[in-house]
Amino acid sequence: CGQHLVKIGEDISEQLDMTPAQFWVNRHHRPQYACRACETVTAAPVAPALIDGGMATNSVISWVMICKYTDHLPLYRVANIAARSGVTLAQSTLASWVGKVGFHLQPLADRLKARLLNSHTVLHADETPLRQLDPGKGKTKRAYLWGYRSNDLEDGARLIVFDYQVSRSGEHARNFLGNWQGE
Repeated sequence: CGQHLVKIGEDISEQLDMTPAQFWVNRHHRPQYACRACETVTAAPVAPALIDGGMATNSVISWVMICKYTDHLPLYRVANIAARSGVTLAQSTLASWVGKVGFHLQPLADRLKARLLNSHTVLHADETPLRQLDPGKGKTKRAYLWGYRSNDLEDGARLIVFDYQVSRSGEHARNFLGNWQGE
């Protein structure tokens, strides 16, 4: 009717939205300075990175690790996801990043294993079958993820340590446990 309207309430609706993985380049400028008196050149230090001299930030490396280990994606699929965004990542590069992350995390894994074996008298162990890609054959083969867990009835931190093996042989458990003696 053209008359002035008065607000008497509102309806609210919500929709879930997302932004797919986005890639961008961070450019770091490090000015260089020279001293005429002592004839030296100096520059701001390079920011620390998980992979020295690498092109990937820690965020990109984290994304690759989450895709591989949480989402169980083979690296060729991770490369395809990046390619849809116009980023070319070779599988060999991705594999190198995964290996370097493993190298950096090994001391943490060793420490967790030592704490598990040295501070618990009862452990639970189980092996879970996994399908492992058999490169070059276009097939998968069976591998196993051994899990060792502390007992909830004991004091101390609850720990779980995983050990990836290509078989379910008891030899793997003996190697993992070493001289550990439970009750």
